[in-house]
Amino acid sequence: MWKSGQILQERYQLQHRLGSAIASRQTWLAKDLSVQPHELVIVKILVFAPQFQWEDLKLFEREVQVLQNLNHSQIPHYRDYFVVEQEAGSQLLWWGLVQNYIPGKTLQELLEAGKRFNQEEIRKIAKQILQILIYLHELSPPVLHRDLKPSNLILGEDKQIYLVDFGAVQDRAAITGVTFTVVGSYGYAPLEQFWGRAVPASDLYALGATLIHLLTGLAPAELQNNLRIQFRDRTNLNPSFASWLEILTEPACEQRFATAHQALQELEHGALQIFAPRYTRRSQTNRVVIKRFAGKLEIYKIHQIKYTPINIDNLFITAILITVSAGFSIMGSNFIPLFIIIYLSFICFITQANFTDRGERFVYFERAIDRFKICEKYLFRCKEESGTISQIQYITMYPVEKSFYASSSCVLTKTVWRLMIRANKIYLLDWDLTEEECLGLVREMQNWIDPARIACS
Repeated sequence: MWKSGQILQERYQLQHRLGSAIASRQTWLAKDLSVQPHELVIVKILVFAPQFQWEDLKLFEREVQVLQNLNHSQIPHYRDYFVVEQEAGSQLLWWGLVQNYIPGKTLQELLEAGKRFNQEEIRKIAKQILQILIYLHELSPPVLHRDLKPSNLILGEDKQIYLVDFGAVQDRAAITGVTFTVVGSYGYAPLEQFWGRAVPASDLYALGATLIHLLTGLAPAELQNNLRIQFRDRTNLNPSFASWLEILTEPACEQRFATAHQALQELEHGALQIFAPRYTRRSQTNRVVIKRFAGKLEIYKIHQIKYTPINIDNLFITAILITVSAGFSIMGSNFIPLFIIIYLSFICFITQANFTDRGERFVYFERAIDRFKICEKYLFRCKEESGTISQIQYITMYPVEKSFYASSSCVLTKTVWRLMIRANKIYLLDWDLTEEECLGLVREMQNWIDPARIACS
């Protein structure tokens, strides 16, 4: 058995053991005596013990292979790999993996010490982890960690988050169809991972479960109900951030964010995802009209557009043009120039008149044909685009700052909220709504789209 002070490979002097006592795996803090001054390193040792499983060796060697090709500032750097015998002539082999040491504490250690993380701390942690996942998932082939949890995340003394323990990592073999040993930690690993079908969104689920653990102090397995992690009643989060977490931990992987990059974009832009805000208030505004039919949903926004006040000079020009037109008519002039003059006179008047154009914009969903349509209708124009309901991944609402004149010399800003539908592409609804109105529409669409998705799948 290895002990403190022992030197491996005439280079690594063991200091003390880290982590839980698992006979087949040991993790040691050690000194690298080959450099001056001596540097601290982490030595992971796989022991050929009676309970040794060959699958453990396969995972250990895969971890070594993957780490050799990783180069990210928040992943401990690979240093060495070796095989040793405990004693001369012994048939017992020990495999060793050496990585840089990261001074700090794991998030699990902080939780056990009573640390509770607030929303702003969680957002910062989430952004750092997503940056790491973007790097891993965008490698060729992609690298899936498959065991993201608080004990595998270190908060370094430099306040950076580090991802460690790639013992469950999955790389090229996932693409070539090789069957894997089921790995992952209960509560953090999604269902598809236990079925041997891990995808990038599987790491996102583990991230969401980890963040919820940090927020509530409770392991995600304790919060699960009907496959969902129920955490809203135990936190006091911004609705948009809570909904973002719910998308990360959707039981069905196709309803999560497709990539870490997409999840980071939504987090940074402050968008509110709708699957599913649990407590949304219904809008009381009379500017939005919701119509429900069997298999159909229509949402209208009735609005008015006021044109600029009439200009006296242009009105005078318009009057002259109309008078000249009448003169040509009396004198029996050619009809074509008369028509052109009257037409131009009308356009001049209509663009300067002080009147209100009543229009409407609407979103129309029809389950029978699996289509939705976004349409804007005005007095002089109509704009339409359509998409497929079953391709809708999620819907977001996001804030927009708008400027307006309070007086001739005073410009103010106000925040309005708008809707976005993500399907095969992005569909924008540039309706200027209050946050309450948007939340009401979000809930209405969610209640209708969920059964629509089932019917069309």
